[in-house]
Amino acid sequence: MDSDPLLNQLLNVARQTPMGDGVPYAFEKRIMAHIRESGVADPLFFWVSSLWRSVPVFAVVCLIAFVVTSAQPPASDVTLQASFEDAVMQSGDFFSDTW
Repeated sequence: MDSDPLLNQLLNVARQTPMGDGVPYAFEKRIMAHIRESGVADPLFFWVSSLWRSVPVFAVVCLIAFVVTSAQPPASDVTLQASFEDAVMQSGDFFSDTW
């Protein structure tokens, strides 16, 4: 779609529309002066504020993970010890086959 005729038609309609009293005098200049006075916001501020907003979410996730893991029965030490010994012995067998 060619935007030039549409843009020209829109500008013509805007020029023909009478000015209203809805906007106060020099409103745009006052807004622009206020923006210049406020200065540029620190980018670090937005990063830190978003991180602080995410703290409660991660606290709830950690709490749920703690509840889920503590509800399971603990694994016996014999099972862990046996699986560790099996892993060590299997790794030793692997290297003895290659030499």
